[in-house]
Amino acid sequence: MNEKINVARCDMLRFASEDRIADWVSEKEDKGDQFIQRVAETVNEFFNKQEK
Repeated sequence: MNEKINVARCDMLRFASEDRIADWVSEKEDKGDQFIQRVAETVNEFFNKQEK
């Protein structure tokens, strides 16, 4: 998968906690969104960089 995700365009305040991210991913998976796992990984990488 070579798609690029512009994390800066995401509403990061919406993902203020890991629980909220998990809820959002579950919601998208329930709707059959195949791309959502890559989005989740990218958002997770973003937060990991913010914590350092």
